[in-house]
Amino acid sequence: MGCISSKTHTLIVDYEGTKKEKAGGYTDYLQARKWISNEFPHLRSQAFLLQTMDKPPMTIKNSQDFTNALRLNPKVLKLKITLERPQILSTDPISKLSQAVVKIKNAAGHIEGTGVLISETLLLASSEILKDDLCLENYSVMFYDSRSTTVPFDLNRFYHKFGVNEENYFALAQLSWCRQLDVLLHDVKPVPLELEPSSRRGTKADILYYLKTNPSLNRRTVGYNIERDKISLGDILLGEGAQGAPIFDENCKLLGFFSTKINAGISVKAVTEELKKLYKKGNHGVDDQIEYAFKNSNLDLPEQDFQLPEEEPTNLYLESACYLDYKNESLNYQHFTETKIRKIYNCPADKGSCAVVTPIGIIITGKSLSGDTNKAWIYDNAFSELPNTYDSHEYHCSVMHDSSLYVISGRNSMSIEIFDLSKRQWTRLTNFSKNLYKASCTSINRRIYICGGIKGEKISHSIYSLEGRQLIKHAFKMPAFIYGGGLLNLSSNLVIYFGGVIGLEDTYKEKNLKSFMINIDNGSILEGKNLEESMEFYTIQPYYRKKEAIIFSTKGKLLRYDIKKAKFFYFSIQLEEAEDYSVD
Repeated sequence: MGCISSKTHTLIVDYEGTKKEKAGGYTDYLQARKWISNEFPHLRSQAFLLQTMDKPPMTIKNSQDFTNALRLNPKVLKLKITLERPQILSTDPISKLSQAVVKIKNAAGHIEGTGVLISETLLLASSEILKDDLCLENYSVMFYDSRSTTVPFDLNRFYHKFGVNEENYFALAQLSWCRQLDVLLHDVKPVPLELEPSSRRGTKADILYYLKTNPSLNRRTVGYNIERDKISLGDILLGEGAQGAPIFDENCKLLGFFSTKINAGISVKAVTEELKKLYKKGNHGVDDQIEYAFKNSNLDLPEQDFQLPEEEPTNLYLESACYLDYKNESLNYQHFTETKIRKIYNCPADKGSCAVVTPIGIIITGKSLSGDTNKAWIYDNAFSELPNTYDSHEYHCSVMHDSSLYVISGRNSMSIEIFDLSKRQWTRLTNFSKNLYKASCTSINRRIYICGGIKGEKISHSIYSLEGRQLIKHAFKMPAFIYGGGLLNLSSNLVIYFGGVIGLEDTYKEKNLKSFMINIDNGSILEGKNLEESMEFYTIQPYYRKKEAIIFSTKGKLLRYDIKKAKFFYFSIQLEEAEDYSVD
């Protein structure tokens, strides 16, 4: 049979029911795979196989297989894509450990490095990839499980670089706690640490790693020699993507981690000692994760050097959830340590106002009892007036973001205004094209996201984000035309919207009992647990504490959302009436 011409050849590939066709297809195997990865970006970080649709099907593993398939199908070659499963046998002792070895992929989906999960959310990786905390938004990690679970980094949490001899070879970063990770941890056990390598030299060390050119989990067995904290592995070249890879001894005990910067390993002792230092200093927000890592490794924790003062100064308001009770003209708030709601009478705000906890007190914006809709007040043991907003704001939403208070649109205003807490002054930022009210907003991933609401006179299903002065309307939408719902952050790319009112058509509205998890990176939506009763939340801001959020409804119902269990719980607590405070 003669040569195959790409001019007369058509390539058709099918991935999970989606077909792509290339007229004048490829005769080169690697070019064909590159085209497939471009057509299906999700596959750039996946190990996948190609199979012909012949009977029986032929699996294509290399260039020769591809050439043979073309000869059997010279006009049209139809291929099916299947994901390649991990090749380490389940009976292999290292199999369980390999599940915690992850791919670090960039925003385009390409693998750039290897990472190791050492606790529920702490990941160790190369500082060549995770250079600083600002770059975390450009990366996510992918586990090599049956679902190819992808988890983002938590941009608002912990990041730390370290190494030996003042060289920063590695970084510790925290993953976002999300439902995907919670489900995954039922099967995946983080890699246990060691105080010291089990031996200083040996003939067999296994390196588990991923490559940019080969997203399968690779395994390389080499001899090793350890001097101080450096692991010499002979003259090996692993390739781009291997940086951060774990090194195990013949008994599957962790020896250390690979650095392409020195083409050698760094002893596990250096990592364990660094975690000890962090824990002794305390107050990094990851003490619980370091405790988990040491417990998982059967290691003793060091004593912490720091001691809390006898009376630790706290900000009562920042650790509270609040709402406005217009009927009784009161501001109600609840601190997470208390079993009663504090009720402050003589609140000057009327229906349609919005209250937000800030570092300087609870700030209320909107409508006064006398009918003005550009008023602002602060409560800090007493109510006092703040400078008026430039524009009218009523049934608006507000949020703390980048140490400032943002007041967003409203029934009679298109503007977004910022309040500088230190200067105590307002600045106009930008405008919507129409008034937007009863929308919901949250601060996440260095942006403010604004969902649903009533725009002009029509119920909206749009999602906006505000970054700096730029207001972006996203192509993806809410799952329904909806307003008045609550909005919580679950991770750095996942929010949950719940409650509110769905506008099915102009003349018909329905109370929403559902909750929707929205991936703000790609707009994908999962349906979450339902509420037990209909509620609205549009002027309400939550309080976040560890793995839960506390939020009031506009009617004063107090809810707790357990992020780990992805479930709402309801509080039934007493009101504690405080003194009456008048406006200064």
